[in-house]
Amino acid sequence: MKSGHLVFKKQKRIMENNIKQFGIYIKSKDRYLSFAPINNTSFPEFRHLNKIPSVVRENDHIEIIVYLQNFESGSLVAQARKLALGGFNEDVNFGIEPLEKENMYKLTTDTTIPDGSFLFISTGWNEILSVFLGDSEKEAIAFFSDTTLRPAYAAVPDLEDTIKAFPNSQELIDLLPKWKEIKQLERQELEYKYVEEAWQKYQETEKISLKIRYLKEMQMALNGFLANHPESNKSEECRERQIEIDTKLPELEKMI
Repeated sequence: MKSGHLVFKKQKRIMENNIKQFGIYIKSKDRYLSFAPINNTSFPEFRHLNKIPSVVRENDHIEIIVYLQNFESGSLVAQARKLALGGFNEDVNFGIEPLEKENMYKLTTDTTIPDGSFLFISTGWNEILSVFLGDSEKEAIAFFSDTTLRPAYAAVPDLEDTIKAFPNSQELIDLLPKWKEIKQLERQELEYKYVEEAWQKYQETEKISLKIRYLKEMQMALNGFLANHPESNKSEECRERQIEIDTKLPELEKMI
């Protein structure tokens, strides 16, 4: 057991010594990969997936090698960001250990970060260094295959950006029409909600002026809904309500 541990440490030292250029590196299964720079952004997005290394690891732990002159630990701000629709950044704190090689440091953390996450370091205004944890294309396919994600209107442009990153991924391409249909249904539900809200207000008030106001609001909502969703399963109901409004509205206006 002891000799095996020594062999492992020797292999790690060889890997570390293979780092020749200054930079920041992350340990993958069999080597250290350099973080890639991304400009004009404060966090990585779907469109960056093909521009940064995919880091396939043995487990969810993180080990980073910093090989920089005049490195100051307080200057390193690392964050993780899971694939998500409108995600958020999570700070990652590292312990720092100087290594035998001059200007080289090992950074480790107790925080486990799962595959399907960006790991990035801010280096300046709208500049970051980033990697992606896991196989980026496979993780993207798994992410967008979950068609329960919401809001769907955010999924479509993110998926389109991902397809630009992986234009040969037929699985991603095949998911796009499904998401566009879900987006349309989501929009339909939202717009019909405006109709229902106006109808509810109309029914609940006894005041004539308010009834007129809410009927006009519903009329506008109905017109918009039918223009955008003429073949909806709610279309017939909407047309019936339009007929009712055309009858009720003049009657109420005469009562003022």
